[in-house]
Amino acid sequence: MNIHKQIKTFEQPDVQIFINEHQYDRVEDLALQYHKKVDFDLVFVLNQIENQQKAARKLPLFVQKKCLFTNKNYQQATSQRLAQYKQNMVEKGKTLLDLTAGLGSDAFFLSQNFEYTTLIETDADHVALLKYNLDKLDAKNTEIVHTSAELFLQNNPNFKADALYIDPDRRQEHQRTTTLEHSTPNVLELMPKLLPMAQNIYLKTSPMLDISMAIEQINAIKNQSINTIFVLAENNEVKEILFKINNQTIENQIINIETIHFNKDKIERYLGNQNDKPTAKIISHKPQFLYEPNNAIIKAQLVKQYADEHHLWHINPQTNYLFLDHILPDFQGRIFEIAEQLPYKIKDIKTYLKHHQITQANIAKRNFFDDVKTIRQQLNIKDGGEYYLFFTKNQLDKGVCFVCKKIKSSL
Repeated sequence: MNIHKQIKTFEQPDVQIFINEHQYDRVEDLALQYHKKVDFDLVFVLNQIENQQKAARKLPLFVQKKCLFTNKNYQQATSQRLAQYKQNMVEKGKTLLDLTAGLGSDAFFLSQNFEYTTLIETDADHVALLKYNLDKLDAKNTEIVHTSAELFLQNNPNFKADALYIDPDRRQEHQRTTTLEHSTPNVLELMPKLLPMAQNIYLKTSPMLDISMAIEQINAIKNQSINTIFVLAENNEVKEILFKINNQTIENQIINIETIHFNKDKIERYLGNQNDKPTAKIISHKPQFLYEPNNAIIKAQLVKQYADEHHLWHINPQTNYLFLDHILPDFQGRIFEIAEQLPYKIKDIKTYLKHHQITQANIAKRNFFDDVKTIRQQLNIKDGGEYYLFFTKNQLDKGVCFVCKKIKSSL
């Protein structure tokens, strides 16, 4: 069913009534109950119910306003709370240019900071869906242009905007890419054309992006400077990395790196910079507590800065587990009380677990020789329970195991 037929079906009064009546029901049960008993495309409608159930937390306003979802645009869309947070980050101005509109969740919230917004979308179905949803959201002063970013730049070389936003597609031929040069459009090739158009360029990238490599690639482009890199995460999962790029060269620019973590009902923020490289303080005794920073801090490569600022110890400079002998209030991550520290000798670890009647445990590792599956098979222990086994290497690169219990107040 093409997008125009989807919209027409979605707008039918009987379809809207059905969705409203069954918005909280299991689609599997509805499929059996209403098979060949309705006059509309049941598979399509059940897919809408399923997407709206998923979107109720991710995009509540879109659900409330009865927007239409496809599987692809829902999966790729920025969550509402991340989009709203970015709205507060971006300075207000007259004109916003979004070169990769997609579902429009970022564009809709960012557009509220500007008098006029131009949205570029290359996919015809996405254009139709975008127009439909923005109308439902009552978006103001917004123009949608059906073209590619490359053609728009070619045909509008003198276009000016206060801010430019671009979120390149990271899916190519059913494969996900994490590099800038393999995304569509290729931002590295387009950047010389983007820089004259806007003072501030906001580049959204994959959560799997190699930040150091991206900095090197962007810094190779003339007449620009990276102002800030934002690492955004929800519930300890990194969702995106956002670069704020200025269209002027600043000598010896210090690149700020800010982590924003939506941890349940609170927001954790940490600000560091790419230039600060503190020396890891290595622990010389058996500590009482193991600290694991949240994944936004780890992804931003700010663990050493965070540890230095909060007087936390390392066991190895390359390991992202940290240690302390007391509870650190407001630590951004997970805290575990250490029951025992053991050398990595499977026989000794098994003896300890048997003696303490530990028959199941959560296993994790960082900077270690073996993977979790291999460790679990060697220990012959079930997953789960209240105990955690952390495997890593000490300052002598010798394997070590920490037997821990989680502090309930942590992440």
